[in-house]
Formats: sequence, C-alpha cells, structure tokens
Amino acid sequence: MRRNNQNNKLLITIVSPSAETVSGSILRPLNIYYSLKRFRHVYVMCIPVRGSPRLFLDIPRILRSDIIIVSGVAFWSTTALLTILAKLLRKKVIVDFHGFGWIEASTFGEPLIHKLLILISEKISFRFSYCTLMASKWLSNTMKSFFGEKPCILAIENAVPFIFEKVASILMKESDERKLRKYVCENILHLHPSECYKKKLIVAPLPHWFHSNVLALNMLSMLEDMLGKDVLVVVTGTQNAEKIDDSILATGYLEYVKYVTLVLSADAIILPYPSNAICGGIRNKVLEAGYAGKLVISTKYGMLFVEGAKPWVHYIPLEQVSESKKLDEMRYMMGEQAFNLHLLMTTKYSFNSFRRKMLRFIKTIIKNHTISNL
Repeated sequence: MRRNNQNNKLLITIVSPSAETVSGSILRPLNIYYSLKRFRHVYVMCIPVRGSPRLFLDIPRILRSDIIIVSGVAFWSTTALLTILAKLLRKKVIVDFHGFGWIEASTFGEPLIHKLLILISEKISFRFSYCTLMASKWLSNTMKSFFGEKPCILAIENAVPFIFEKVASILMKESDERKLRKYVCENILHLHPSECYKKKLIVAPLPHWFHSNVLALNMLSMLEDMLGKDVLVVVTGTQNAEKIDDSILATGYLEYVKYVTLVLSADAIILPYPSNAICGGIRNKVLEAGYAGKLVISTKYGMLFVEGAKPWVHYIPLEQVSESKKLDEMRYMMGEQAFNLHLLMTTKYSFNSFRRKMLRFIKTIIKNHTISNL
C-alpha cells in the first residue's frame, strides 16, 4: 500500500515475530502497534515473520510502506536485508533493538561463525537504518560504543504490555482472586485442592527458548531447600508439562489468557537470574508482576534497568535471603514490597507512558519525512 490519497495518511508497517505463540519478543512490537493504531496521521499494519520463505513473499508489500519498523525479529540477517533494500529504495527503516545479540551469543558460547553473522547483521541494521530505537539507555550506549554515533537514536524503555493490561483488567472485573486460584488449580495445574489451595503459589515465567531463562531455571532447582514445604513453584514456558520435584511444577507453554490468570492468582513471582543472564531492557515478567501487584522475589540481575527499584523496598533480593529461612516462613510475603513495585510500574512504566514517548518520536519522524518529500 502507498500513501492513502483520500486522507493523506502515511503507511507504517511493523515487521515483528509471529504471534502464533506469545513470547517476550512479540510484546514490544505489539506495544508499538497499539501506540500508533489510533494516531490519525498514519495507517498501521503489522506483518509477522514466520520464516525466510514467507518473508520473501512479503517483501514487496513491506517496501511499499512509507515507514518500516522492524522490532523483535529473531533472524538478524532478515533485519539487515530489509534495511539494505529499504535504503536502496530510499525508504525510512526504524530498527527497534531489544538486546545486543552479539553479546548474548558470546556470553552463551555460540559458535564463532554464528556470532560473526549476528555482529555483521546488527552493524548493518544499526548503520544503515534511518533511526534506531533501544530498549534501554544501557543498550543505546553499548551499541554506540561498538558501532559509533548516529543522528537518530532513542532509548524507549520497555513498558507493561498493552495486552497484559487489557486481559488482566477484564479478568479482575469478572472474577476475584479466590475464583482465579480455583480455576488455576483445577484447569491449569490439575491438582487436588489439598495440594494447591492452601499453599503459597509462586510463579516462575521462564520460557525455555531464551538462554537466560534456562540459566534461571537451573538456579531455581538449587533453591528447593529455601522454598519450604508449603510453597508450590509453577514454571511456565517449559518444553513439557512435568513435575520437576516436590515443590516445582512445570506447565509447558500456556495460552496467554491462562498465563495472565496464573499470574493474577499467584502470591509471588520468582526470577532467580544469575549474573550471566543478560538482557537488553526491563524484563516483561517484572513489568507484568508489578502491574498485577504481585511480590517479586529476584536477584539484582532479574531487576536490571528498573530505575528506582530498591531491594527490600520494591522486591525481595534472593542474594540476601538466608538459606536457613524458608520463603514460606518470611513475614514479607504479605506484600508491602508488592505495593511499592505496583506503584512504580503504574506511574513510570505503564503502557500509556510508553505510548506518549512513541507518539512523540513518530511525530518527529513524520515531520522530517514530510520535509524531505517537499
């Protein structure tokens, strides 16, 4: 599609991961989409990348856009290719970086040829894109130190996912926490009431397709003695639904509404990330837990980039919890920290905050686009 002559709107196409399974990679592109959807000066469409063969069929449609935003696409060679093609056709491409793939690949010991391919693709995407968005100030500074300065680069921090806010608000209106817990016990965990209702339910959202989550799951298995007998930890996003040990149960992949229901019914969210579990921006599970008013039990590496978050004030720092003290015996399970984190998330990291920043950014891009086409 070209510019709509009738209403003179610009066409913005967002190239994103496939939404067949909802993961952290799709949540930021969705936030961008819903931020721009009702902006009267643009028409926005989203094209999911389901693999290279399908992408080649979509390239002509993508390149007919006035502005292209590439966000969260796992195949960095795909992003680099789109950037080069758009540059040749004098199209404006905005690459939205969620993380620094080369650093992550190096940290997790990927083969050299794979790391070099990622590095080259990221450099092409950074240097030849019209603008770059970054998920954190740290990511922005790090990439500039590797690839140099460029005129248009902006850090817009991750925010509470729009779809989480939407689903959570509907569930909280239609049901209370007791009914949600009953549904979770019977329909998601498939447990007898005696095994579920009376226990503290702690959720560990650790999808297996991210390396850092695998590291966190390994750490979680070592915390069994700290958990206590009256705590049930539920791990989501695993390859299979299985009982890991007496206190830890894996659900496998959950449909998004079921996942939100599980979070809303939980007593706490646990995120035991070690020091080498790097990320490029605030973790979505921290944003979701804070919005839902849930206690977060985490290491400082799980709380990366959350400006203003203090241990014992906004979350329980696992590094400072004595192994002799069981989590189910700790008085802070009542939730003062949960309230403080909720306040931080709803004031500083809400979807509306993200939307305002995104609209200011896109208005500048449109203004420059209009001037350059005069």
